[in-house]
Amino acid sequence: MTSASFNQQGGPFANVVDGYVYPPFIGYAMRAPTTQDVYNPGTEWQDNSVSPPVIYETTGAGLWYADSGTSATLSALTVTPGPTTITGVTSINTTGTAATSIGNATGGTAVTGNLTVTGNIVHAVAGNKDVYTSVASSTAAGANSAGKVTLAGGTATISTTAVTASSQIRLYRQGVGATGAAALGHLTIGTITAGTSFVINSVTAASALALQATDVSVVGWEIVN
Repeated sequence: MTSASFNQQGGPFANVVDGYVYPPFIGYAMRAPTTQDVYNPGTEWQDNSVSPPVIYETTGAGLWYADSGTSATLSALTVTPGPTTITGVTSINTTGTAATSIGNATGGTAVTGNLTVTGNIVHAVAGNKDVYTSVASSTAAGANSAGKVTLAGGTATISTTAVTASSQIRLYRQGVGATGAAALGHLTIGTITAGTSFVINSVTAASALALQATDVSVVGWEIVN
């Protein structure tokens, strides 16, 4: 390695300049640095074997980190403390069979926007379940995708912007209400108004068009889009 400056102290640069104050820049390397490359803290290393070149900086003891604004392939990365912000499209573990772990037992993982999954969502521990934090307990308007409602005269209208013309709507009876099992009908979906509402009906066994007006059950519903 050579230097373009003698620092005006009457000797070779490497002999008269403190490497911690004026760390060298290694700009001719054709590989990334390894733990065997031990230099003073602050030393920079440019890997010219990739395009564009990647610049690393060391904290000493053979530890090297890619400088901000450059790209690099890291075998491991620990950031303490966080948080860490990554801007742009980020691909994680795109090849191989190794698992990707996110979050921990006490801290949740928040996703803003849609989450697209190629493959199954597996609940690996007994007792795990899907939890909705936006649940309608009435017919009030909103963007709810699940909730419950008490039928009146065998029918109820659910106002939700989450419903579409192709939505699959699941219905299940949570309680028989005040009239008892003898007054129950068959739960069906009535009119769907996309982006606005859908109707839950309890119909008689004799006619799918006739409401079972005595049915005042509590009905749970869930929209799958």
